Amino acid sequence: MKMRGGRNKASLRISSKITYVKEITDALEIEPDFFVEKGTRAVPNNPKSYVHPANMWGLESDIDESESLDAHLIRLIEFIESKISVFENLSQTCEFNIFCGYFPDGHTGHLSFSPELLKRLTAIPIEIIIKMYEPLADEKV
Repeated sequence: MKMRGGRNKASLRISSKITYVKEITDALEIEPDFFVEKGTRAVPNNPKSYVHPANMWGLESDIDESESLDAHLIRLIEFIESKISVFENLSQTCEFNIFCGYFPDGHTGHLSFSPELLKRLTAIPIEIIIKMYEPLADEKV
């Protein structure tokens, strides 16, 4: 997927109502960049805030936001491919997605998926979520 200009982010998210964050961490042998425990509140001191229905383990791509979204996805796919047997085991109790954010710099963007990238994404059942943000008012052309 190629998106030109702006800033780009992507993170791998693993969620489960059964498997705990520590179990995912132990299986993948890497600490998450962020996580949420099932049953915790979005705002801890607010009894009316959203309660997380599942555990979530997250890993952000570790490349600069100026790099293409394609590069962020490839970085996360390389991680998945390096641990493919672990992901196959986790798929019994976990769901996977890659959450992408595109922050344009005022230019019109477009998406395109290369056949190679699409093929690599079929290694495990994974959803790709792309959130496109509007440019800030002072960034519009």
